[in-house]
Amino acid sequence: MIKTAGTPQKVKAGSLLSSRASNRLGQLFLHILIIMLLLLMLMPFFWMVATSLKPAADATPQSLNGEDKSISRFLGFFLPNGLHFENYGDAWNGNYGSSAKVPKDFFDAPFTRYFTNSIIVGVAQTIGVLITSTLAAYAFARLKFWGSGILFGFILATMAIPHEASYIPNLVIVTQLGNVAGALGTNTYTALFLPWISSAFYIFLLRQFFMSLPQELYEAGQLDGLTDIGYLWRIAVPLSMPAILTVALFAFQGSWNAFLWPLIAAPTIPVIQTGLRTFLGNSEVGTEWDLLMAAATIGIVPMMFLYFLVQRRFIEGVSRTGIK
Repeated sequence: MIKTAGTPQKVKAGSLLSSRASNRLGQLFLHILIIMLLLLMLMPFFWMVATSLKPAADATPQSLNGEDKSISRFLGFFLPNGLHFENYGDAWNGNYGSSAKVPKDFFDAPFTRYFTNSIIVGVAQTIGVLITSTLAAYAFARLKFWGSGILFGFILATMAIPHEASYIPNLVIVTQLGNVAGALGTNTYTALFLPWISSAFYIFLLRQFFMSLPQELYEAGQLDGLTDIGYLWRIAVPLSMPAILTVALFAFQGSWNAFLWPLIAAPTIPVIQTGLRTFLGNSEVGTEWDLLMAAATIGIVPMMFLYFLVQRRFIEGVSRTGIK
């Protein structure tokens, strides 16, 4: 009698164990890859924070390609030799160069002015974006009118236009508006946010979310006598808060991180990003990297705080946008 290698149950069990081992190996490789990518992404941020805590003599970036390739040299590039938290105070007060003067109080500090300007512009731009995007998105999601699909297609097509390509037309418009009313021209707060209070991407994002709301809610609102505006503000907006908070976060972040537009449209109103430019080569020894990195770290703290504050709503808004 010929003996078989094993029963079907044993063969099936062996195959199952082999499959599980293969899956675990694949998961392990995937986790290692993700960790490596995460470390690679965090390395510039870690270097920025570490440099902000170094003394001025150690903060100047130096190449790692020299003859000394020891571990201590590598660690010295990323780890501060002592924690110099006073760099943050000097950066906030603008104490770069030997001729710098310490401001008398908090409100005289340059970074106080940068923060105030950025918050004013960011809040104004965010409010404008929420109003225009919510109304337009609701119209495309619920209202039926001739040519709505074609018009929405044209709006989506504008997303293919580079953001920087609109700077010159917007600058011309702002300049002409300044001839009509000085408060709308260049070197005003209005010039910093008015051209950016509408966005095709935000309209698309909110439209997709509005379309995911049950049609029965809209019909029930009509039976209760709600107009379209009433349904929007009483039902659609409260149910769409994750998407609305996502749009608000993106809009504020776009305003906070803007550099080129504030530089050309309102150079006399310094914001965070244009304020960082003042640290470049502004002393007898050139750029003071310890103060520049301290200022950059200060500049990203508000956005990190906002992301952590609305993290759950933000993830919910992004994940539910495409449901329809």
